[in-house]
Amino acid sequence: MRHRSAAVLMLTTVLLVGCRDSEHAPAPSGPYFGQNPPGLEPVLFAPGQISTGSQELSICFSPDCADMYLFVTGPVYRPRHILHSRMEANGWTELGEVTFFSPDREDSYPFVAPDGNRVFFNSTRWYEGAPERRHQDIWYADKTADGWAEPNRLQFAGTNRAEGAFPSVAANGNIYFNAGQGVTGSDIYYAAFDGERYSEPIRLPDNVNSNGGDFHPFIAPDESYLMFDSIRDEDNFGSNDIYITFRNEDGSWQDALNMGETINTQVSDLRPFVTADGEFLFFVSSRMLAVDHPATPLTAAEVRNVLDSPGNGLQDIYWVSADIIPRQPTGQ
Repeated sequence: MRHRSAAVLMLTTVLLVGCRDSEHAPAPSGPYFGQNPPGLEPVLFAPGQISTGSQELSICFSPDCADMYLFVTGPVYRPRHILHSRMEANGWTELGEVTFFSPDREDSYPFVAPDGNRVFFNSTRWYEGAPERRHQDIWYADKTADGWAEPNRLQFAGTNRAEGAFPSVAANGNIYFNAGQGVTGSDIYYAAFDGERYSEPIRLPDNVNSNGGDFHPFIAPDESYLMFDSIRDEDNFGSNDIYITFRNEDGSWQDALNMGETINTQVSDLRPFVTADGEFLFFVSSRMLAVDHPATPLTAAEVRNVLDSPGNGLQDIYWVSADIIPRQPTGQ
């Protein structure tokens, strides 16, 4: 309850400014969309600009933090849009769809490789020899002088398999993702990269995965830790919680640890991403923010503005200082 007043103030501010003519608002400038850096308490990221009444399902930044990629949908996860903005001398550019988008708007979950030269994402787009019913496959596009090249479908071990969701890539090219069907059928996998191709995917061990659903991995560039979200019966605050596991020197993984009640709530908290500078943890949450409604009736425009603002129960982007990430236990 000690943060309720801040939440009320934040959402009330969004309500009051929501009808402002955004076409005449100056472009945000400065790192991270010009936002004030957070401390050890998660806060909405760019309320009214990035976190809105829509569903913001993931965010990532390029290694130099000058490019931001945002995945957004409507309430029923359709249509799907990957948006992009770049920090330039006169401010961040207007958000717009990425150049490699598919016309059916079935692309999702972008992730820029640690060297900045390749973007990975999910798509059900058509390809030669595609089955009639297509699953989420992992695709990638390579950086060019003019933007991004035509995407290619990633393949494991030289086969035609590419199924997997929410790709995250380490500095050595190893890729982590979740795969499986249904809430309890999803696990975290990885595939090693030898410089040319990926190995057959390997499921991470049972002290990382659970009998519940395990989703949305983020791998540290040096593979020292892995974050993900999970729905499990024990050590869980409710729905999706974010967990972390550390990698031992012998390559094994330690038991997954819940990130705690500062990050996790009774609703869904999921899809972690840590910036390349190691400063901030971004994640998604469907937590609701209190609104300080006046005693007098609201106008229709004011009601719609409340419903279309962040904190309405749909998914929003939050960020917090990366100092909240626990250190690897000593002696491992």
